[in-house]
Amino acid sequence: MFTRMTKVAVIAGGLLLAGLPLAAQSCGEWLWANPAPQGNLLSAVAFGDGLYVAVGRAGTILSSRDGAAWTQEIANPKVELSDVLWSGAQFIAVGQGGAVLTSADGHLWEFQRSEITTALRKLAWNGDLFVAVGDGGGVASSPNGRDWTARTPATDSNLRDVAWGAGRFLAVGDYGAIVTSPDGISWSRSTFEIFDQLYAVAWDGSRFVITGTSFPDFGLVLSTPDGVGFALYGQAQHVSLKSLVWTGSDLVAVGEYGSIFDSPDAIHWTRRTSSTRVELTDLVWNGAEFLAVGGRGVVLASPDGLDWRSRSVGNRNAVADVAWSGSGYAAVGASGTILTSENGASWTSQASDVQRWLLGVAFGASRFVAVGEQGAILTSEDGTSWTRRNSGTKETLYDVAWNGSRFLAVGSGGTVIGSGDGLTWSAPLMIHPNSLLQVIWSGARWVAVGGDYARLVFTSEDGTTWTKRLSVTGGGLNDVAWDGLRLVAV
Repeated sequence: MFTRMTKVAVIAGGLLLAGLPLAAQSCGEWLWANPAPQGNLLSAVAFGDGLYVAVGRAGTILSSRDGAAWTQEIANPKVELSDVLWSGAQFIAVGQGGAVLTSADGHLWEFQRSEITTALRKLAWNGDLFVAVGDGGGVASSPNGRDWTARTPATDSNLRDVAWGAGRFLAVGDYGAIVTSPDGISWSRSTFEIFDQLYAVAWDGSRFVITGTSFPDFGLVLSTPDGVGFALYGQAQHVSLKSLVWTGSDLVAVGEYGSIFDSPDAIHWTRRTSSTRVELTDLVWNGAEFLAVGGRGVVLASPDGLDWRSRSVGNRNAVADVAWSGSGYAAVGASGTILTSENGASWTSQASDVQRWLLGVAFGASRFVAVGEQGAILTSEDGTSWTRRNSGTKETLYDVAWNGSRFLAVGSGGTVIGSGDGLTWSAPLMIHPNSLLQVIWSGARWVAVGGDYARLVFTSEDGTTWTKRLSVTGGGLNDVAWDGLRLVAV
């Protein structure tokens, strides 16, 4: 497990952004470059009037006719959106700070007032009334999506989902909270005693089905026909299911680690193969296709709930470092990820024979050099074809730099290795028991920083003989930069 903080450059949250320079001293506006059209977490997805709408972090609102080509709609980036629903006449989205947005077409959105200032997490519609639930047991209702009234909560636990069935609304949440209401106005807490986290609820035509997590980390499933009497089913899988839908014949649920399950009866569940390990937060069934969304903007689709394919564009793996060659970029990251771009806007995934993290990349001697876990070193003259090199070490290499005539790579166990061409590397030096996480050339000397349990700074004029400049007890230093006058380490 590495502790190094990822670099800022054009990396944000493990994803790639392209900056548009507006002035010499400003980074300007940042736009998503990879993945496309964006990589924020998607919290929820709805389908209506032939249109998918997905919402998520940073006010993200996406729309798509086919679930494959997505358009980013204009929204407020300061509002995190948690859910979206199609009522048959309009889309409604809710989120942070009691935010409510409405749209007749999924493209133009209007803010509404909800009388609630805490986060609203989920929505339900019974044909006559909208109900939104959220943090602190917050509940609000509206007959039209525009005029909202806060209702007296029946619990102070966060409510995470709500559904309509059997002539009542039923909401679930933290610490086993289960509350019901026949009209969305007056709410009461169930007397059923359970103290686990409850994440999702759906009505299957004859009962409510609830999913959650029980101690120490087991998924659980509850069912109730009326919100009064409950049946508790254990689930063998060690995952939390965060959303579920009823198709008319089966329940399909998604959750942690890209998990997807289906069940005909809420008792017997079958795990399906997923193409992602990213948490899936919501899914929708449009009568012909499932669409699931989740972290890093991931989108999966399935015609039957059995066979799932990615509808995402771009690489969703976390990115750790990026380098510029003078004519193009190379970025590296999780699971041997290598991405290249000529302009920083359009990125292409490249093949590598490495399945572990690549953590650093630099350009020099007319080639890119990438380093990573278990002493991995790869080189490429064009950014497309990569060749593995022998580093002489199995230590994790966290960073690599070029000073005009020499590469230097640093890593765990105070490892330092050098190379004049990136192809042949010197025997490793171990200059300190703690990890070195970053190395740069200041113009006169090498500077390496790091430390597992101490803030460490080392300098060297030749990359071989090193002098300790700082050793202070505490968390390590993760990065260092030279501005032409001074060194700054963080």
